[in-house]
Amino acid sequence: MRKLLLTFAFVLPVTCALCQHISYGAFVGLNQTSVPMIYNGKPFANSTQGGYSIGGVANIKLGKFLSFQPGLYFTRKGGTTLHDTIYVNIGVPKNPGRDKLELYYGEIPINFIFHVQVEGATIFTGGGPYVAAKLSSMVLFKIDNDNEGYNETPYGPLPLKSTDLGYNVLVGIRFAKGFTVRIAYEKSLGTIYDGQSNVKNQGFNYSVGYFFK
Repeated sequence: MRKLLLTFAFVLPVTCALCQHISYGAFVGLNQTSVPMIYNGKPFANSTQGGYSIGGVANIKLGKFLSFQPGLYFTRKGGTTLHDTIYVNIGVPKNPGRDKLELYYGEIPINFIFHVQVEGATIFTGGGPYVAAKLSSMVLFKIDNDNEGYNETPYGPLPLKSTDLGYNVLVGIRFAKGFTVRIAYEKSLGTIYDGQSNVKNQGFNYSVGYFFK
């Protein structure tokens, strides 16, 4: 019991001191992402598509110029892959086309942020790993030179992994009133497919937020 009380007596002041250096921020942003694919050694052309993110961070000051910044976001990523031929109607080939992959994740970034104060604002940069849990996914396809829009894929469910592990780097500016603007780049460390394809999430996030004091 004495050891427990001594531990509590030590941890409580440290925790209270640390809490005085914590601020919380809410962010909303736009994603511009792609999912480069390599299948059987062949790369497929890939283009970006829009998405979004919403969530928040805790900014824990570790020193005058350094902070630890974990976060939690709901985010939509994905991309558009171009194909020489898309097979529909029991394997009958049609014109070249494309499929659009939409991925919805719950994502936790764990960043270390280096910040420098200037007049009226704080400039920051940093980065770290992230882990994302797949919440849902959707893949649609479109035949080139076809008047129809995107349709449900003829290929069935994709062999997507339930998690995505990657890294991100970011830069931004936080104004004195708490309003913040950020640009971040994210990329998967490994494939997000369970199958033979090597597919990775990558792209930019442009976000605005506000830190509550």
